[in-house]
Amino acid sequence: MQAGYDHQWSRSLNTSVFAGYSIMGYDGQSANSFAGATCPVAGVPGGVGNCKSSWSNVGAGLRTSWAPASGLTLSVQTMYNNVLGGAPATRPNEAYNFANQGVWSSYLRLDHTFNTGN
Repeated sequence: MQAGYDHQWSRSLNTSVFAGYSIMGYDGQSANSFAGATCPVAGVPGGVGNCKSSWSNVGAGLRTSWAPASGLTLSVQTMYNNVLGGAPATRPNEAYNFANQGVWSSYLRLDHTFNTGN
């Protein structure tokens, strides 16, 4: 599910707010295959560990764009994403950690379009 709103402050300035939520779920056979591939039981050939393969993602962000001239746009965006679930109930020794991880990201974008026809 995704939602967003874009507000035009003027012809050259706008701000967008957006958010989303998604779920990735697996049935029994797929879940067992995932668990066997990513966290097998140590010392047991073909043994399946206790990993949860289903997970979800939630994110939200804010973007502001300014177009000071025809064909030129400056944008700043900040976003937060969080992966929920999917963590193994018993964590394996290797660097497998697929749950409850949040990431903040930001970027500055300069976009110049040539031959705008103006």
